[in-house]
Amino acid sequence: MGDKGSVYIKDKNVETHRNFETQLFSRTDGNWQIKTLLSSYSFMNNGAAGFPDGSSDCDNCVGDQCNSCTKSMKKAQAFDDSSCGYDTRNGNDWVEGAYTRVHRDQDIINSMRAWMGLSTHEDPTMLGLGEHCANKQVVETVPEQ
Repeated sequence: MGDKGSVYIKDKNVETHRNFETQLFSRTDGNWQIKTLLSSYSFMNNGAAGFPDGSSDCDNCVGDQCNSCTKSMKKAQAFDDSSCGYDTRNGNDWVEGAYTRVHRDQDIINSMRAWMGLSTHEDPTMLGLGEHCANKQVVETVPEQ
């Protein structure tokens, strides 16, 4: 979709990314039968970009090469039932080594449902999300560090 979106973990702009994802499912300029939404994870400020599965955590290193391990990615739980999406944000702060979980954002879920011909819902519990996800406000941008 060219310049209509952003790479979320690079641009760190929730609203631009959400708009891109919802457009992906609502656009009518093609007859795509398959559309994909990928959740990702944020990199660490120290340059670590491994999966947050614990295998890239220097604290778990064994052997001689451990002395040179400087780019650690701690373990983060992949599934979080309490997520409302965009978990790389904590107020104005960017969270390192966190899964994005954009597939748990209510607007994006409703866009996917509409594309599939399913009903959309204002009540997050009807979408499999918790009540705490109702009217969730996400700060739109993160100041560059």
